Amino acid sequence: MVKIKLPIILLIAFWVLAPAGDTRIAAGEPSESLPYGVNLTLHKAQKFIESSQIPKAIELLETSLTRHKSGYDHYLVHFTLGNCCMLEKRLPEALVHYQASLKLKEDFPEAWLNLAKCFYDSAKFADAGRCFIRAYDTAESGQALTLYYAGLSWLQAKEPRKASDILQKLIDTHDTADPHFDWKEALVQAYIDSDRPRNALPYIEELSEKTTGKKKKQWQEIRLFQYMSLQMNDRAKTYAGFLVKEYPLQSKWWKILAQMHLTEHDYESGLTTFTVYSFLAPLNEEEMLLMAELNTAVDIPVQAAEWYERLNQKEPDLDTTCRLAQCYLNLHDSPRALETVQNAQKRYDSKKLNMLKGQILFEMKRYAEAMTAFESITASHPDQGDAWLMMGYAAFNAEQFQKAKTAFNRASTFTSHRATAKRFLKQLEAIIHRKG
Repeated sequence: MVKIKLPIILLIAFWVLAPAGDTRIAAGEPSESLPYGVNLTLHKAQKFIESSQIPKAIELLETSLTRHKSGYDHYLVHFTLGNCCMLEKRLPEALVHYQASLKLKEDFPEAWLNLAKCFYDSAKFADAGRCFIRAYDTAESGQALTLYYAGLSWLQAKEPRKASDILQKLIDTHDTADPHFDWKEALVQAYIDSDRPRNALPYIEELSEKTTGKKKKQWQEIRLFQYMSLQMNDRAKTYAGFLVKEYPLQSKWWKILAQMHLTEHDYESGLTTFTVYSFLAPLNEEEMLLMAELNTAVDIPVQAAEWYERLNQKEPDLDTTCRLAQCYLNLHDSPRALETVQNAQKRYDSKKLNMLKGQILFEMKRYAEAMTAFESITASHPDQGDAWLMMGYAAFNAEQFQKAKTAFNRASTFTSHRATAKRFLKQLEAIIHRKG
């Protein structure tokens, strides 16, 4: 399965301070009193931030911490300084200040959130995951995105089981009318990575039905291959059948459906669907050979011969030539079969070709020539019992009885041919006896 990559996007949570002189914080949090000096420092820092003078804000905050340690060591000073360091991509310093802020105020969700972001950007994904969970737990109301980012962090940390637990909780708790496809995509990835594809399957099915466009097609493909990998053969074949109806001009679905039929040894259905595939996409040599073999298997030698001819035109080889000749034999076109073999013998010196040539000549009732062909095989391969037996048949029909007797005697030494050879030897003895 293709890795699902979902980028994490977090805005740094800045505190918006009231005008100077007001000691209340206006940031969506319960109001709290601040020391006047802290409030003033934060207000000045905020002005620098708003005017994009981040280095000046950092200098101001660092100076307040070093010069007035006891009075200004406040969690909001560290938090704001951490934010400024984040903006300047000074991640190690940002980490220090967020941690200092949390040491002073442990139940500060915004600091946990930005600390998590800092860890994530530092590629410390497990730490990021833990901090996102703390941000979620300490917030007044659970923030769904925070839980989502926690799941993504654990995915990045190669902890898919933890990620799946978090993401499943996210969907169970926060999934409303909004389908939240990104959440479910991440959960699928977590289940797949933790080797629990059956848990992922309901979400894969949903995504394949409810997404649109290119993404829908991707999820449909994932769904089909999940059925196949889980050996849910009936569902896989049914869904592949749906896809060829849904996308009749997309060749890959026809090919996959054909492969399913062939796996079940349903060669007729496999040939039908693979033939459609051949109309939609050019076949490579392996696929052309499959088409030829399928037509042979379902006894359509005319079509088989056409595919073997195409293969022979591209790059003739011994096996293809022999199969083509056999197709011509099955079509009772012995002359064309013989021509095919004789042309191949100009390129190959092969026992297989000689054997096939002898069979074709025998089929054509050219028994003496067939006997010579089989005899040439036995001369160089005396251990070929079938060649001795066929030589005996050819010699018998050519009325060369002594050669037939010799051939059948040799054939009878092979267990698989013994009974047949002995039966013909008895006939030969009777014929030879009659002829005196």
